[in-house]
Amino acid sequence: MSPPIVIADWIAFFAGLGVLAMAAGEWRYPGGWEAMLAEMRDSAALRFSAGLGTLAIGAAILLAAPLRTYDALSLLLAAMGGIAVAEGLVLLAAGQPLLDFAHRQMQRRSELFAAGAGLVGVVLIGLALARIA
Repeated sequence: MSPPIVIADWIAFFAGLGVLAMAAGEWRYPGGWEAMLAEMRDSAALRFSAGLGTLAIGAAILLAAPLRTYDALSLLLAAMGGIAVAEGLVLLAAGQPLLDFAHRQMQRRSELFAAGAGLVGVVLIGLALARIA
């Protein structure tokens, strides 16, 4: 098994790739995120599935990349995992109000959210590659 610090690097790399791909999809086809949120608002099954998936991914990040207070990337991943767990729990417990809020925000600023996501993806990939190589 890889040392924990290497696991954190790879988690950051693949998370960055995923976020960058999501941002590219929104840039290429604007309005996709807004449509996705609208569909999730209208479907209890989608809210439940998204909540459970987000909870599972957050828990997996927290379990796979142990917290090391001396390592900034480890702290960042712990924050990402914790936020994902909290988001999953909120989606499961009260998904409708959360998605209503998110949909209102996305209507106004989807390009800004996509640009921010793209920047986060590039930063995560850069941090990971700097440590892996």
